Amino acid sequence: MVSASPRSERRARWDWADVLVILFGSLFLGALADGGVSVVVRRVDTSLSTQDRSSVEALAGQLAFYGVAISVTLLVIAGRRGLDVRELGWRRPSLRWMLAAVPLTLLGLVIAGALTSVAQSLLPHAPNQQCIEVQQQYGHSVLLALPVVCLAAPIVEETIFRGVLYRWLRGVMPLGTAMLVSAAIFALAHAITLLFLPLLGLGMLLAWVYEHSNSLWPGVLVHALFNLAGIIAILTATKC
Repeated sequence: MVSASPRSERRARWDWADVLVILFGSLFLGALADGGVSVVVRRVDTSLSTQDRSSVEALAGQLAFYGVAISVTLLVIAGRRGLDVRELGWRRPSLRWMLAAVPLTLLGLVIAGALTSVAQSLLPHAPNQQCIEVQQQYGHSVLLALPVVCLAAPIVEETIFRGVLYRWLRGVMPLGTAMLVSAAIFALAHAITLLFLPLLGLGMLLAWVYEHSNSLWPGVLVHALFNLAGIIAILTATKC
């Protein structure tokens, strides 16, 4: 039996203030944690080479960022509101949706690729800052990057941008508008001009997956596979 879509459920039992606390609290406190952990690691791993030290610092700092972000989210939803995390979409998905993750990821890559071409034509001189930063942080250490880009980031970002933000927007505006607005905020949160359009397209796809699967986990898997393809492309590229 397939469970009902989120659109048939009652409105999210959190409000715009909760959403703002989660978005800005996660960003601010997560950034503090990232910086603090990076400083500590920098002082401890003095025996490592410059590139290895950069990779370890990036891994530790980004894991701290996402750890704080998910903690803020759960404190607001489960602690302040007293709600079950299943209301965010932390519920078991149907097998067909998990199996659909691979073709959906391919679709996401096609959409993102097409929108990247559009962005590059509109902004021919804009650098791909994400590619530059990731190569500087991780060099070619693909394995060190994987826990962040294929585990922490998909789980936390899907929880915040689809489970919290999109779910709330879906209760106060039409379906298409909620998808577009949540995807735009998702894209803006990455703060990279050249990636706004491709991330907008990906965000709308992920919102659609959440809307129809009634679970975060298919979107998490799509997000993880999409990031995996991206990180391999970045870390094996000769230049950005």
